[in-house]
Amino acid sequence: MKNHLCLAAALALSSTACDRSSPSSSNLEAAPVIDLARYEVQRLPDDEVLGAKNPLVTLVLFSDYACEPCGRAWTVAQRLVEHYPDELAVVYRSFRVPGYDSGEIAADAAFAAGAQGKFWEMHRALFLNTDNFSRPSLRLASEKLGLDTEKFFDDLDGGIGTGTKIRHQRQATQFGIRALPVGFVNGLFLMGSPLLSESGMRGLVEAEIGQARRLMQEGTLRKDVYAAFMRGALRKPVIENEDAQELRSKRAALLGDKPAANVPRNGPDRRARYAVPVGAPGRGPAAAPVVAVEFVDFMCPFCQRAETDVVEKLAAEFGDALRIETRQLPLPMHQGADAAARAYLAAARQGKHVEFGAELFDAPAIGRETFLQLARKAGLELGQFTADFDDPALGKQVEADIALARQLGVSGTPAMFVNGRYIDGLQGVGTYAGLVREELSRAEQLTKSGTPRDALRAALMADALPPSKFPNPTLPEEGAGLTATPEASP
Repeated sequence: MKNHLCLAAALALSSTACDRSSPSSSNLEAAPVIDLARYEVQRLPDDEVLGAKNPLVTLVLFSDYACEPCGRAWTVAQRLVEHYPDELAVVYRSFRVPGYDSGEIAADAAFAAGAQGKFWEMHRALFLNTDNFSRPSLRLASEKLGLDTEKFFDDLDGGIGTGTKIRHQRQATQFGIRALPVGFVNGLFLMGSPLLSESGMRGLVEAEIGQARRLMQEGTLRKDVYAAFMRGALRKPVIENEDAQELRSKRAALLGDKPAANVPRNGPDRRARYAVPVGAPGRGPAAAPVVAVEFVDFMCPFCQRAETDVVEKLAAEFGDALRIETRQLPLPMHQGADAAARAYLAAARQGKHVEFGAELFDAPAIGRETFLQLARKAGLELGQFTADFDDPALGKQVEADIALARQLGVSGTPAMFVNGRYIDGLQGVGTYAGLVREELSRAEQLTKSGTPRDALRAALMADALPPSKFPNPTLPEEGAGLTATPEASP
């Protein structure tokens, strides 16, 4: 049976949700419908909570710092807490909105400030400046809050909130959340405009306070009120699949846009050859007839083994006949992997990425101080390294590598393409060397036929599938952002 309340809430969201094509909002003061379905929303041990310690009403609010309507929802939530200080608690949940990548950086900043007891102060500061989460802006915010700025950036770059964000994302996925803001009032699902209506939200909160007091009169302890609301609550997505399809169609009609295509995430075909772009940092001559492109997460233990057991051995065996390039694929479950990827790229700007990368794999901890120590050991100029590490362009470079991996269907590390031919996970060095030898044998035949050396690779790649024929040439909007998948095992 279709949930008409979900349909109504989502249609309201068409004018207020954080979306690239959202028009200006209207009718924001429409009161929420009280006859809502109640869903089981689990609290987490590390929740950031604003308001009462033993609340009668709990609002779990999913938001993104780059989403302007989310900021308005939090303004309403803050006012509600001020009005019901002993009855209401608001619980923070992070969720990444496709197209608003900077919001994830801001979430990291909030968690880094939280490590110094200033989560909510940073939370408010971030929503006041949703279009600028640059490092200078974050530094200024941290200084205004009286944080230890160096520790703040060390925790930020070390991904101190990575595990928490993954848990939040997992919960959002379980509910089928695809747009923001979304809230659950004692499990009652709200999305879009209702969360922006202070008067409407007050009506709902007061109704829930009444229900909570009735539960207490019947013998429920105050500390067990939320658990009582969760008993019998629904354990399923808030929008069923058929509803989601209908919602996308209705939203497209309202906004004049096209619903995202339901493109599956296909993996690479090991029998195919893909025209994987070259030009990433690596080792070996650019004119080598064979180029191996490896996707790496510097926090992945299998990637560390691949570095010593495969990459170094291949480089030693094939010399100038082989170039090995490194693309970044930091996986969400690895705390600090994204920062490590940017540190590697910063070292590459000084041509010291091979030395730096080898040390990075062996680093006992990840963070800004560790990166500086490794940079010094690799002989990098520290001022330039720091400036490069803070350059937003490196973040964009990491995002581009992630996007390429997704188009190719790669979701785990390590993964390698030898002249476009895919090898999944960590294999024995003979597997990689065998492909390299096959490519070099073909190159030898081409040479005998008169192909000059500088044209060998182009000839070897003549039958490669172009990007338009990659496993996932286009990706649905709701699929943006790399999902948390395990490292590829041996």
